[in-house]
Amino acid sequence: MKNPGPSVPLQQTLKQGLDLFQAGQLSAAESVFRQLLQALPGQPDALHFLGMIAHQSGDSAAAVELIGQAIRAKPSAPMYCNLGIALQAQGELDAAIENYRKALALNPAHAELHQYLADSLKAQGNLEAAVVSYTRALGLRPDLADAYIGLGNTLHHLNRLGEAEASYRKALALPDRGGSARADVLNEYAMVLFKLGRYDDAAREIRQALQLKPDSQLINQNYRATLARLIPHWHFSMLADHDRNAAFRQAIDKHCAGAGVVLEIGTGSGLLAMMAARAGAGRVVTCEAVPVIADNAARIIAANGYGERISVHPMRSTGLMVGRELPQRADVLLAEILSSEILAEGALDAMADARERLLRENARVIPAAVTICAALVSSTALQQLTSVHMIEGFDLSLFNEFAPYLITVPRGAAYDVVSETFHPYTLQMGERLSAPTAIDLKVRVSRSAPVHGIAQWMKVHLDEEICLENAPAKENGTDHWGIVFHPFAQPVEATAGQDIALRCEIDGTALKMRLA
Repeated sequence: MKNPGPSVPLQQTLKQGLDLFQAGQLSAAESVFRQLLQALPGQPDALHFLGMIAHQSGDSAAAVELIGQAIRAKPSAPMYCNLGIALQAQGELDAAIENYRKALALNPAHAELHQYLADSLKAQGNLEAAVVSYTRALGLRPDLADAYIGLGNTLHHLNRLGEAEASYRKALALPDRGGSARADVLNEYAMVLFKLGRYDDAAREIRQALQLKPDSQLINQNYRATLARLIPHWHFSMLADHDRNAAFRQAIDKHCAGAGVVLEIGTGSGLLAMMAARAGAGRVVTCEAVPVIADNAARIIAANGYGERISVHPMRSTGLMVGRELPQRADVLLAEILSSEILAEGALDAMADARERLLRENARVIPAAVTICAALVSSTALQQLTSVHMIEGFDLSLFNEFAPYLITVPRGAAYDVVSETFHPYTLQMGERLSAPTAIDLKVRVSRSAPVHGIAQWMKVHLDEEICLENAPAKENGTDHWGIVFHPFAQPVEATAGQDIALRCEIDGTALKMRLA
């Protein structure tokens, strides 16, 4: 191009260079502006645009010099703004903030200027001031997605989680700017939900992020951390419990063949629901309280060819209704929702509710009953896991105020059974607990020893003939139900033949055993 002269107006040349710049043709745009400077040395607009080209080309130092020359010739709000951007890229946050404020003094209604200032304030660590600037930006332009994201991030750092959640939701509601960028926002949003304890919601959002950015190590790591809060590790030991699987298969084959509708509570992986369908049930309706597990179970069931006969509902059984989720009252209730301490998962109430609302009269309930089994034990190892005394020369016994009232016995922990087995309760599954819930009894010591507490386990009656029991003497590395230890506050030095008075009590979903 020829140097601009009287026949080539200045504004026409600037527009030509600007059009090339906006089209991404930086080299051609630079050529236009440099030729303009040859004709008009020090022309501020040409210097400004050359500075912007230098910044976009990765040379922020040159950008700072060129835009600085333009400002000295003819300052304007866009020049101060772009100088701030170049300085921010160099890490010169104080200078960037100063220039953003000069730009705002000339154009206080420019929303992006408030956002850029907020970005620098956040990077500087001045988070409260950043919140103010992001809020001003959004007051001027409520559709500014980057400002909502920046505000969400800042509020997240300030641990103002409820406000951060609202800001991320507004950002995500705006038009999508691209898969990778949306994935990053979803990831941040999910981590706020995680910190709020809303693990189901967090898992849902972060799964969307993974679909958009599957190779992100950070998002994968956060997803696994979220799932760890939702999905207890015992699911895997339960599925690896071959005796449990075989016993349930035997009971299911016996009672689900020919059943019109089988209702399962707590499907987990979908294993027992698929057993029921394979046994010949016409329809299996199952539910799972954790939505991400329910979704996974539905995919497992479909992959195994039972998707048309088994419906999975992401809800608690108390939310199911006949005529909606269930086509009719069920002929069989199937529920493996027993914990090692038996009552912690609310099995009794859930199954009783199902019997009252969702089952036919005389429907089969699997398991039919659970007998609580227990014995006195002597174990210094278990005592040390539930109480403290002298440690490194210090008396820590006051810390026993926080001692647990029960623990699951770690595999390999040594203990001796020093009494016959006693059975304080047999619980009929599908029936609500009736009084008395507290029982006083005496248990005879079989040999002299310090008695440190009570070992408790269970015998699960799947029906009148098929049983499972996780007794202490059972040598089975796949048994996923643990032995529960109820410690005494102080050991009892007992002699053979001595009777020890105990009190057993069911308190809501807690089973407690102690000295009377």
